[in-house]
Amino acid sequence: MKAMGWLCMLLAGAVLASGCQFDRVKEHRELELPASAIESLEVETGFGELTIIGDKEASSIQAKATIKRSQNVSEEDILFTLEQEGNTAKLVLDDTAGFGLRSLEVSLTVTVPAAMSMMVKDGSGDTEIKDLEGPLVVHDDSGDLKISNVSGELEVHDQSGDLQVTNASNIKLINDESGDMKLKNTSGDMQLQDQSGNIHINNHTGDLTIWDDSGDLLIDGVDGNVTLEEKGSGDKTVKNIKGSWTEQ
Repeated sequence: MKAMGWLCMLLAGAVLASGCQFDRVKEHRELELPASAIESLEVETGFGELTIIGDKEASSIQAKATIKRSQNVSEEDILFTLEQEGNTAKLVLDDTAGFGLRSLEVSLTVTVPAAMSMMVKDGSGDTEIKDLEGPLVVHDDSGDLKISNVSGELEVHDQSGDLQVTNASNIKLINDESGDMKLKNTSGDMQLQDQSGNIHINNHTGDLTIWDDSGDLLIDGVDGNVTLEEKGSGDKTVKNIKGSWTEQ
């Protein structure tokens, strides 16, 4: 009983200590860079929610971060930079400490000229990208990913989390490891590689080449040729194909 009493006291002390550590500080940070001499932007985030918005009227790159951190996370632990090198700019948001009993949440919104070429590398957290006209390449490790209203060439590499692409007019490649995928009102001669998760394609214009390891496949409306190179486990429903259907 005595040993159990000491254990209870230690646990209670740990809870009280962690409660003090997790009294959180909220702060806002903003970065801005004139875009007149910049042709492309690379966004690299290690964590947090990310929103990227294209604006036809924008003349600069603006990044606004809302940060909620426990008191044992210092301002210096959070790397937040926007720098230009030649005609390229790079935006970085990351946690440089990353370990221990601590709490850190970040929501980042980036506004860019709509025609700017973009490379996005996202670690963890949900991501939304919309209203872009330039080429876009996305590497997303985890978290849901939504892309809408993009007209430049699009390439997506997604490791985990659901993927939704709507109103994209020039898709080149989607490589998805896990999570459900929904494509609606899209176009482009596209290669689609999927390891696991359901796929739903609705109203696509252009040729499709698909590798699907597992999960249900539903295709409804393609104005183009469709080639199914590989189909693993899961149901398959295909309708309203105006071009040819080839299954290897």
